[in-house]
Amino acid sequence: MGYVDYSRLFVTAASFAALASTANAEPYQKFGVVNCALPGTTIEFSLNGSGGADVASSSSNFAPFREAARVKTWSANVEVKDGTRLLILDNLKNTRIMIRLPDGKGMAFTGADGVSDILCQVLIQPD
Repeated sequence: MGYVDYSRLFVTAASFAALASTANAEPYQKFGVVNCALPGTTIEFSLNGSGGADVASSSSNFAPFREAARVKTWSANVEVKDGTRLLILDNLKNTRIMIRLPDGKGMAFTGADGVSDILCQVLIQPD
């Protein structure tokens, strides 16, 4: 098993949490697909263009994330803070994925203590 740098993970999580802590989020109003992956977990969303993201498919070896994916429609909001755009997908039941746009780097939070780096590809309908 590889070495996990928990201090780096904590700093990254704190940074994302600070970015998402303001009330400036607005519904994400673009249609598209979001594919996210982390070791042992994949989840694909369909963005519905009205502030929601429908779970299209998911698989995970982590039980709390499998449970989270049972919520079929998540909220999809975008927030801009200090020039950083975040797409925030939230199942409104203790699971949130925050994706930095446009590079797709993000954090997945499940429950009070589950946090992980996650990489997402966000494909949207062009304007």
